[in-house]
Amino acid sequence: MLRPQRYPRVRPYAGGPVLPPYDATHWSLPISMGVSVEEAGQPFEAAAVPVAGAVWPVPEVAEAAGGWTLDPAADSLPAAVNELLSEGARLYRLAEAGGAVWVPPEVPPASIEAVARRHHLEPRPLEAPPEGPALRLAAPRVGLYKPWVASMDEGWTRFLLERYGFALTSLENPAMRGGAYAGKIDVLVLPDTSPAIIRDGRPERGRYRRWRPLPPEYQGGIGAEGGEALARWVRDGGTVVALNRSSRYLIELLELPVRDVLEGGGEGFRCPGLMLRVTWDGDSPLAWGVASTTPVFFARSPAFATRPPDARFGRRVIARYPEDPRDLLVSGDLEGGDRLARRAALVELRVGKGRVVLFGFKPQYRAQTHATFKLLWNALYLAAADPVELPEEGR
Repeated sequence: MLRPQRYPRVRPYAGGPVLPPYDATHWSLPISMGVSVEEAGQPFEAAAVPVAGAVWPVPEVAEAAGGWTLDPAADSLPAAVNELLSEGARLYRLAEAGGAVWVPPEVPPASIEAVARRHHLEPRPLEAPPEGPALRLAAPRVGLYKPWVASMDEGWTRFLLERYGFALTSLENPAMRGGAYAGKIDVLVLPDTSPAIIRDGRPERGRYRRWRPLPPEYQGGIGAEGGEALARWVRDGGTVVALNRSSRYLIELLELPVRDVLEGGGEGFRCPGLMLRVTWDGDSPLAWGVASTTPVFFARSPAFATRPPDARFGRRVIARYPEDPRDLLVSGDLEGGDRLARRAALVELRVGKGRVVLFGFKPQYRAQTHATFKLLWNALYLAAADPVELPEEGR
């Protein structure tokens, strides 16, 4: 559980086919959660005592002429940010400090201390207010698509959004068809599900052997009407975040300059629930707080080939797989990794006045992959943030 896995390849007989694993082939919690583990190669002695419980920082926050900053890598940062925003605090993310959150000195130290203690943060005092490019934060209004064909990923995503204090609206098919969310949300999240379920409310033919239609009142997906409403909302300035397989739906709907090189499967490729190495564009606000060595969880995922930006679309690749397939695997079992080499794993696109974020992996897989949660949180905050130059005029 603490080290990378190399999943065994079992064959029913010599020279026979590899038996496919039942589920994921990676389950190393330190890798999923971004926790460093050092292996002791031999017994050792140390002055140590048993751990009786969690030991959290107990910050004492005093007046600071320049306010305070909060670590962008902290797992509990969104919960603290959402709490402070709900109390009316002005908050900023500093571009030149890797997305650190700046809390201006007007916020009472007692408020900062209380929030920091609840969420186990250590505010860093500043001698003077920061200057330079920043994002002024606002609480994003999040819509989460809830298909009638039950989605485990939707449930896990909703669990995390509620746990971290995001303002959330569940959107079922009728609301999606009529575009009733326009003006009520800043960002729409499509959970990991197939394009056929989003569009038609049923899986692809042959996907589920025991599939039976739902009752008439729960049949169908968002249909052509919902697709047109979604495309119009994005082009008018909305942000849509697609998790894993739902990216394929947006690629088709919006005619994005992106292609999933794995669509349709293919012989010789096997990538059953494992951790893969990527390189990050650390300057992108989507990657703020993410360590440069953070891998991603790949499970029935797409891999993107993109075209250069043009007049219709802006494009930025945030995460990309290595050029050498031998560098891909971090934990699990991989076959046919050459199909992933140099492909994009996370892409941001400008579509009209709006933004599309395509995840080719599961950043919040079953609420376990803490190391990549912040990629999703960053996408949500970007949808409601305004770029500014500090110090702000009139402030």
